[in-house]
Amino acid sequence: MDKASCIPDCQDLKISAGEIRDALAAVARTSPDIREDCLCFLGAQKNGRFWSFNFFDRSIELDGSAGFEFTDHSIPLAVRKVLVSYLCLGMESGASETGFQGAERSVTLRELAGGNPLFAGFTGNIAKTIEQTYTGRADELQDRCIALGGKPVKEAGFDLNIRFAALSRVPMIFRFNDRDDILPATAVFLYPQQAVEFLDLTSLGILCTSLVGRLI
Repeated sequence: MDKASCIPDCQDLKISAGEIRDALAAVARTSPDIREDCLCFLGAQKNGRFWSFNFFDRSIELDGSAGFEFTDHSIPLAVRKVLVSYLCLGMESGASETGFQGAERSVTLRELAGGNPLFAGFTGNIAKTIEQTYTGRADELQDRCIALGGKPVKEAGFDLNIRFAALSRVPMIFRFNDRDDILPATAVFLYPQQAVEFLDLTSLGILCTSLVGRLI
């Protein structure tokens, strides 16, 4: 499977640039004090009229001077969809003072989706991409993860256990076991159980494909 095939097709995601603009406009219409508190809650950094969000190892910036809009128009539509979902759902969580607060059980996208077969197939295909690419190359995979901002965390039973701060409130755990004499290589991606308070399921899937697309 090539790298391009790991990136979501925005037509399949049923999103458009217009819908993204409308959602950002709704964010801009919220009370300035509430908006600023919620943006800080989501981990955004303010620099004058600009707000920046960390997305894995890169920074994505929004101009808040007259409404909200992305300053870099080359950002893929799928990634913009993730940030908009994070803003809209996350601001609801922040305004109600709920949401992910710290350590909790990590689960797969399939578990978050309630066993939805669509997401089960999706996660299986994504994991297979990593397994096929990095079988016998666990050290190289770890180096690549670290280069993308991943932090190795010791976990019994796994060759690699890497934590990514995909978004400030939505960390990801990537686990990998290389092949041995009995079993083939296996890969799994985990999210905090309350991740759906900050991202819809499609956006969580995009996080996964974004990471895999950069790892390969």
